[in-house]
Amino acid sequence: MIVWREWWQRLRGALGSRAEHTDLDEELSAHLAMLTDEHAAQGMTPAEAARAARLALGGQQQIKEAYQDQHGIPFVESLWHDLRHAARSLRSNPGFSTVVLLTMALGIGVNTSVFSVLYSAWLAPMRYADPSSLVDASVKNLQNGWQTGGTTWANFADWSSANQAFTGLGAYRIQHLASLTGGGEPEEVSLARVSANLFPLLGVAPALGRGLAEMDDRAEGGRSAVLSHGYWRTHFDGNPGVLGRSISVDGEAFTIVGVMPEGFAFPPGWPVAYQPPLWLSLNLTPEQRTQRGSHSLGVVGRRRPGVSLGQAQAEMEAIVSRLAAAYPPENSGYGAWITPLSETRQAREVRPALALLMAGACLVLLIACANVANLLLVRGAARRREFAIRQALGVSGGRLLRQVLTESALLGLLGGAAGLIVAGVCLPLLQALLPRSMPHMAEVRLNPAVLAFSAACSLGCGLLFGLAPAFRASRVSIEQALRQSARTIAPRSRLARGLVVAEMGLALVLLTTGGLLTESFRRVSSVSFGFDREHVLTMRVTLPKQKYGSAAGILAFRRDLLAKAAQLPGITAVGTVDAIPLGTLSSGTDFDIEGRAAQPRLHCGLGKVSGDYLRAMGIPLRAGRYFTDGDRAGTERVAVVSESVSRRYWPQGGAVGRRIRLDETGRNDWFTVVGVVSDVRHLRADRPPEETIYALNDQMDEATQKNATSRLNVLVVRTANDPAGLAASLRLALREVDPGQPAADLMTMDQLVDRNIAGRKLNAFLLGSFSVLALVLAAIGLFGAVSAMVAGRSAEIGVRMALGAGPGSVAILVLREAGTLAVAGLLLGALGAAAAGRVLQGFLYDVHPGDPTVLAGVAGVLGLAMIAATVTPIRRALGVDPLSVLRED
Repeated sequence: MIVWREWWQRLRGALGSRAEHTDLDEELSAHLAMLTDEHAAQGMTPAEAARAARLALGGQQQIKEAYQDQHGIPFVESLWHDLRHAARSLRSNPGFSTVVLLTMALGIGVNTSVFSVLYSAWLAPMRYADPSSLVDASVKNLQNGWQTGGTTWANFADWSSANQAFTGLGAYRIQHLASLTGGGEPEEVSLARVSANLFPLLGVAPALGRGLAEMDDRAEGGRSAVLSHGYWRTHFDGNPGVLGRSISVDGEAFTIVGVMPEGFAFPPGWPVAYQPPLWLSLNLTPEQRTQRGSHSLGVVGRRRPGVSLGQAQAEMEAIVSRLAAAYPPENSGYGAWITPLSETRQAREVRPALALLMAGACLVLLIACANVANLLLVRGAARRREFAIRQALGVSGGRLLRQVLTESALLGLLGGAAGLIVAGVCLPLLQALLPRSMPHMAEVRLNPAVLAFSAACSLGCGLLFGLAPAFRASRVSIEQALRQSARTIAPRSRLARGLVVAEMGLALVLLTTGGLLTESFRRVSSVSFGFDREHVLTMRVTLPKQKYGSAAGILAFRRDLLAKAAQLPGITAVGTVDAIPLGTLSSGTDFDIEGRAAQPRLHCGLGKVSGDYLRAMGIPLRAGRYFTDGDRAGTERVAVVSESVSRRYWPQGGAVGRRIRLDETGRNDWFTVVGVVSDVRHLRADRPPEETIYALNDQMDEATQKNATSRLNVLVVRTANDPAGLAASLRLALREVDPGQPAADLMTMDQLVDRNIAGRKLNAFLLGSFSVLALVLAAIGLFGAVSAMVAGRSAEIGVRMALGAGPGSVAILVLREAGTLAVAGLLLGALGAAAAGRVLQGFLYDVHPGDPTVLAGVAGVLGLAMIAATVTPIRRALGVDPLSVLRED
């Protein structure tokens, strides 16, 4: 208690008011007056009495300091004085302070912006109770070791009853491309059907209403829906009366029973565009509860306290192995795959790109720190006399060290504050550039974790770039500094030159990285996709099975939609396909070739089309013909194949006129190939084209016409004018055919292509921007080093000019200094660029890390930057007056 009271008094003393200091002054004055009176009473003159009193009392300032040491906190007071001195010092040199603050603001602002994205997509903890104990329980293919997905309900029930490693297991199944109505306009969403115990397992309760009931897992239970907080706010205006209302999913009615808290998302790590807006009950039929063949259920588990991930993995492997022995047809060849829930596959896909961007931002910050350290070294050289005088007056080297570090730390923190402004400007731009595959995009903001990172980064950088100047200041030679004239600059510093070399090297690494990614993006954006992307508008329509369960209903819908779309003004061709290139995954099929042995089986992609799809997409015809109106149900079955199929299987005579048989149609009838079209890149722009067979929906058998892929239709229209202007008309045409059917991904082919290469565009743009910023900072650093050399060697330059040296030789002297630093930086950077090239290989398309064109361009840019950085120092060197220099010396 006494200790706390003493510290409280010390804190009050350290933060004492002006009145307390006035009281101390008055008390000292009173003591001094009493001593003066005593000495005067002894017969001294007033002057002698006053002098004797002052000697007896001692120095008043020393008494005040001793009092403060006893009644205050010396370190806090000393730090406060250092901060005030640092602030005065920075105010006295506004030009220097502004340059340093701008440099640090750019470096820290860039890092804060990128870290905010990295934190939201990677590092942010999941909003579940004790998220570290949650795991994803999947199965893997024992033959190739790949993670293959989930399990069945029957297996899940066995997993739950047999394990001892988990307090519980919850199940879910993702349902993509579901039609959702009841919350306004019909829309297409991805949603999840979850077991009743999943939300309690995650430790999250609904904010409104209740969760799912155990009976909801069964077919005879209620059809229940729990809304996300965002969907509740946007579609129901946050109305608490939403409970009990009905919502339709694929034509099936579900009752809204609850609303989850704000910020809750499941599955974790999914992109915002695909995050479920609601969760439905499983409602498994008796057949689904007992079957073991369809491994479509995802499983989440919570480990018991003290159970490691390895122990959980070992136990689940034993359980899966027993099930494989008990049910070999359905479970053989599978093993357990237990990973932390935070390590979702969707989140892992974006981490390499985020790590690359963060590495680039860190390099920019290192260059900024090196630049500021160089500026502080130059400023420290100009303050050598100041430091020497302060040491001569009794200030210790440690005290000077602390003072300079305080100044640099204050610069770092002020630069960090300015960096937050830069980050606030950059974040909206960055969010606009982020691809749809980036998870948690809506959560990218300057949250407390990002602010803490920025503060730590600012303080750390301030101390980092202040270390060298601080040690220099604490080791100043008093004799040499006082003998040095005010005009003389300290000799060239090896450390300063080394920092410039490091800046040039890091800039070369960033320039090479940005150049390679930019060239890769240029090449991938200029590849031939195999179709004409201009003037094409697409719209995806997924028909619910409950409403469109028959082949006749699907064919009628498709026929009416094509007819409505064809009537729109400006439409030159219209068709449908089950999977649009660069938009949705295509299905495949095994097939036979007439006259060829049935084994081994042949396989390629299958495009099920209607109408004039090939012309609407602008896929060039290479041989034969397109589909025509005469190709319909009841006529000879025909197919069109891609060039790669024709070259591979009919290298001599071509494919036209040959016959194939498709497994997709039950291998009942032969299809005659009537045309060959260009190969199309279907998956991604950086992937090779797919071998594809195109067949007409109308000529498929009934089972194929009503399966899941046939209910997925992408309408493609080619227009004579701007296709985006027809989006509203196309949506209206769909509404006339089926008012309850939602339209999805209504966009042009140009937009689909841009979305497909958005990740590469983001990498190229950001790393390119970082490299330009690094180049500017490195050029500024080189300019500062060469300018300091010219200032420090002005006497030498003056003597050379007095002895007859011409402007050319003086310019060569300056260029030699700059060239030495630049060449050393290039050599250092070449090693870093070679290492970075290995890391970049996975990000490049059709570009080698050692591409000579890119390297030559980078070298040229650095050369131009070196020349630009030396123009002003050369002019200053040529402007030296020999007579003035000799007269001063």
